[in-house]
Amino acid sequence: MTETEWLSCADPTAMLEFLRNKASERKLRLFACACALRVWHRLGEGEVPKEIEAGKRFAEGGSSRKELRAIRSQLGARGGYSAAWAANNALNAVLEERADDAAKRAVTHAADFIYYYTAEQNPLTDSGCDAEAVAAYQTERTELTDILRELFGNPFRPVIVDPSWLVWN
Repeated sequence: MTETEWLSCADPTAMLEFLRNKASERKLRLFACACALRVWHRLGEGEVPKEIEAGKRFAEGGSSRKELRAIRSQLGARGGYSAAWAANNALNAVLEERADDAAKRAVTHAADFIYYYTAEQNPLTDSGCDAEAVAAYQTERTELTDILRELFGNPFRPVIVDPSWLVWN
């Protein structure tokens, strides 16, 4: 991927593939948590689910893979293709053992969620609900690329830390 492609990319999966060996596990895991949190907020739920909290703790070194596995085993699986299925899969993604897998799966399921959520809110009619769901899916993927650029910056232009930033007054 070139710098121009990075700056204009609308495919979060391609961006994550590019970041695979460049990004820290911490940032990738926190990005996965952000994806799942977007789903959770769209559902209108208040309290952050324990799966997302565990993923954030793991990213910061405050929990173990064993805890992730235990929470994942309690989450279970949901069948079918629906907003509930995609939301459940987004939570499962956060608990993946590898951060790059967590990020890729969370992107996929966050976008899937918005597709099914939009379709379920607007039952299929002649007015083209499917077109609305596809547009919502594309918008979500574009917004996720914006979040990736915000979190990871421009990997082609590393940040130079000014030593004055590191001084506590």
